[in-house]
Amino acid sequence: MQLPKPIHPFPARMAASIPWEELDANHTSGPVTVLDPMAGSGTTVVVARTLGHRAIGFDLDPLAVLIASTWCEDLDPLRVIRAAEGVLDYARWSSLPDSLAYPVGADEETKTFIRYWFDLRNRKQLAVMSRRIARIQERPVRAALWCALSRLIIVKQAGVSLAMDVAHSRPHRVYDNAPLEAIDGFLPAVDKVLASAPFATEIGSAPRAILTRGDARALPLGDNSVDVVITSPPYLNAIDYLRGHRMSLVWMRHALKKLRLIRSVSVGTEVSVRTVAKESLFHAICHSRNAGCCCAISGTCRPWSWRSRGFSNLAAEWSWSSATVPFGASLFRTPSLSSASL
Repeated sequence: MQLPKPIHPFPARMAASIPWEELDANHTSGPVTVLDPMAGSGTTVVVARTLGHRAIGFDLDPLAVLIASTWCEDLDPLRVIRAAEGVLDYARWSSLPDSLAYPVGADEETKTFIRYWFDLRNRKQLAVMSRRIARIQERPVRAALWCALSRLIIVKQAGVSLAMDVAHSRPHRVYDNAPLEAIDGFLPAVDKVLASAPFATEIGSAPRAILTRGDARALPLGDNSVDVVITSPPYLNAIDYLRGHRMSLVWMRHALKKLRLIRSVSVGTEVSVRTVAKESLFHAICHSRNAGCCCAISGTCRPWSWRSRGFSNLAAEWSWSSATVPFGASLFRTPSLSSASL
């Protein structure tokens, strides 16, 4: 087995070697349930599934959940490619008036945003392609194509927008005309998604992962439902993840005001990891079984771990770096997951 390759750009991604080494070294007697309460692009979850474990991940960022769930999905390459070719055929033969070169239902604020960041040629192509992708009924196929479309936008330099450095969530407009047309880049982007999907050719070989939007401080899990918690809190004081991600999400019919609300209720921009991450991980560890393990990555990029000897010992087990590393975990509740679903 090899370390999984990223399926989509994501700022400050946790190295796959960190959860791999923890799980490969300390959890080899059989499958365990692994939780990442701040999953980001899904590194912990996909590594856990690759190694045959049951994996659960939560995040607030809609693009993060899309990327992570697609990365962990059982994808049928032929079905994805067939659907992608259908999207391209539809886009090549369709024509939209300038007034409709936006996502369906976009409000005026979102339209203004799109006009600033995308030229008319790509606005028309992205509008047609996004309409077609949204109609695909098979969820894994639809998600894979959304990932491919997003890869055309979330790039360092040459994408379909007028910006550079979107992949680092620091977009700045530099082009008068985008260097890439969406129609030309779409199939290569689909190929990259499939090439990095570790379960595309091994369907059903590992327990299915559970990924959904959720708040790290209010996890819909029962006590004693997970064995291992591995996470890397996001760095909201240094990286505004949604600043770049919204450039893709608007084409998936997310309004700017909705994305602003997600960002506004996030926490972590003004407090230390000792305060906020401790609160979120406290809730995560509450769901851990006795003799479980919690591994978190601090700003020094050094993992620290806590091994449970029982919940009553929790207070004595914290061992934090003195570095202040904010993260974002936002108020969003999800339907409860029954233990049977795990």
